Amino acid sequence: MRTYTQNRIFLLSMVLILTTIITDSLSIDNEWTYLGLGPDPRREAIHDIIIDPTDSYTLYVGTYSLDRGINTGHIFITENRGDDWASAFSDKRVESIAINSQNSDILHAAAWEHGILKSTNGGESWRVMFTGIAGPELFRTIVADPTNPNILYAKTASGDFYKSVNYAWNWDKRNIGLLTDSFFSTNHSIVIDHSDDSTLYVGTFHGVFKSTDQADSWTRLNEYHILSITMDPNNSNILYCTIEDLPDSRGLVKSTNAGDNWETIGPIDIRCFDILVHPENSDIIFAASVDPGGVLMSCDEGTTWTSIGLDTMSILSLAISNDSPNILYAGSGYDGLFVRTIPDYNLCGILGDVNGDEVVNSSDALIIMSCDVGLDVSGFCPMNCGDVNDDGFVNSTDALIVLSYDVGMDVPFSIGSTGCPDDVNPCAGCGP
Repeated sequence: MRTYTQNRIFLLSMVLILTTIITDSLSIDNEWTYLGLGPDPRREAIHDIIIDPTDSYTLYVGTYSLDRGINTGHIFITENRGDDWASAFSDKRVESIAINSQNSDILHAAAWEHGILKSTNGGESWRVMFTGIAGPELFRTIVADPTNPNILYAKTASGDFYKSVNYAWNWDKRNIGLLTDSFFSTNHSIVIDHSDDSTLYVGTFHGVFKSTDQADSWTRLNEYHILSITMDPNNSNILYCTIEDLPDSRGLVKSTNAGDNWETIGPIDIRCFDILVHPENSDIIFAASVDPGGVLMSCDEGTTWTSIGLDTMSILSLAISNDSPNILYAGSGYDGLFVRTIPDYNLCGILGDVNGDEVVNSSDALIIMSCDVGLDVSGFCPMNCGDVNDDGFVNSTDALIVLSYDVGMDVPFSIGSTGCPDDVNPCAGCGP
C-alpha cells in the first residue's frame, strides 16, 4: 500500500505530466508543409510530380483545374523547391510529364484531349506533337526510355498504347497482345525496366501486361484491376501495384519474380492512385491513398502500413528525389501540393515502441523508466523512439505518457505511428 508521501508524489507527477501534455499539444508542428502553386492553387488536382534528375530543386507539376472545366489545367514549374512557381499554360489538363534523362531541358507531357506536348527549353514554351491517329485522344501517361530518351511511350484512357522512336515526331500503335478494351484508370501505369529497357510493364483494368521487345507485343501476367504500378529501383524483379478489383476488393499486390507470380500485401480496404519505393532503401514504400485518404508508408516491403499524415485528403501522386531521398512530395486531388522531410535516422521506428515488438505498452514504459534511472538497457538502444513528447530526452515523463496511452487515456502525441525523433539526448545508461 502506498504511503501518503508516495501518493502525493504520484499526484504531483501526474499534474506536471498533464501540464506538459497540454502545453506541448499547443505547439505540435504539422510534419507536412503546404506549397502554393499559383493563383487559387488549392483548386488544382495534382496528377503528376516530376523532379529534375540533375537538380532536385526543380519540379514540374501537372494538374487539372477543378473550377475551369474538365480539359483545363497547368504545368507548374519551380526552381527552388516550391518557394516560387511559374505556370506554363492554363488551358490543358496535364496527366503525366516525362523528362529527358540526358537533357533535362527536354520535356514531354500527356494532356487530356490535347495530345502529346513537348518543350525544349525547360518548360517555358510547349508545342503539340501528336493528338492521336483517328483524332484527339484522352492521353493518360507518357514515359521516356531512360537509356535512349528519343524513345517515348504513351497510353490513352481508352486503351491504345503508342510508341515514338524520334522524340515524339511520329507515333505508332503498339497494341498487339493488349485487350482492345484495356482501359487505363490512372496516369501511373507504365514502367520501363531500369536493368533492361526492352522490358516494359503496363497496368490496365484487365491486369498487368509485359513486353520484352520494347512494346512490339504484350503478354498478360494477371487479371487484377490495376490503378498504378511501380518497380523497385534497386531490384527490377520486384513490382508493386495498387488495385481495385471491383466491386469488393481493393489494396496492393506484389511480385518478386518480374511478374510471374503475385501476392496480396498490406490492407485490402484502401484505394491508392500512386505507389513508389524509396530509392535508397527497398524496405520503405509509400502509397498515395484516395480512399480513405492520406500518405501511407511501409517499412517492411509492403507487409504492414502506417499513415504518415494528410489523412483527410485524397492523395493522387507522390515524388521523391534520388539525390534528396528524404524529401517526399504529395499531390492532392483538392487541396494542393505538400512536402515533408523524413528523418534520416531510424526512419521507420514506431513512436513509443522501444523494444521493437510493434506494440506500445507498459513493457516499453518499464524500459524507458529503467533507462532513466541508470539501469543497463543497452539491448534496446538507441532509445529515440522512447521520446514520445519530442523534447529531446527519454525520461520518466515519457514513461508515464506511455503508461497513460497503454491504459486508454487520450494523449496528444502520435504514439504508435511510424517515425521517431532523431535529436534525442541519450538518457542514462544508453550509449551513442
